[in-house]
Amino acid sequence: WIPVDVYNKLFINSSNILFDKDDIYVWVLEHHSEPIKIEMIDKEIYKTKTYYLINKELKRYSILQIIFYDKNNNVIKSYSYNYNSDDINYKYSTPILEGSIVESVLLKSLELFNNR
Repeated sequence: WIPVDVYNKLFINSSNILFDKDDIYVWVLEHHSEPIKIEMIDKEIYKTKTYYLINKELKRYSILQIIFYDKNNNVIKSYSYNYNSDDINYKYSTPILEGSIVESVLLKSLELFNNR
């Protein structure tokens, strides 16, 4: 796991990153400085692991899988999303916003790709 931010709260898994034309498949681990709560989960979340599909040309992404962990690193809940569509708006459902976590992940992923 390689740090993405200076606060060492966000990491990408460099060993499993996949580059496929303009698509990047990458696992991201985020440590929450304060535990977070989500309406559908009845426990506090201390860590989140997310599998992103990012399109570097479109500057859009989707979440393929997300796993939530408690303070003891036990999985609280996980979700998988299936995008069996060639519709670009469906496959890459969310724009990458400037200054966002996903933009930081994209930039670090491209840096790793360029340094191979």
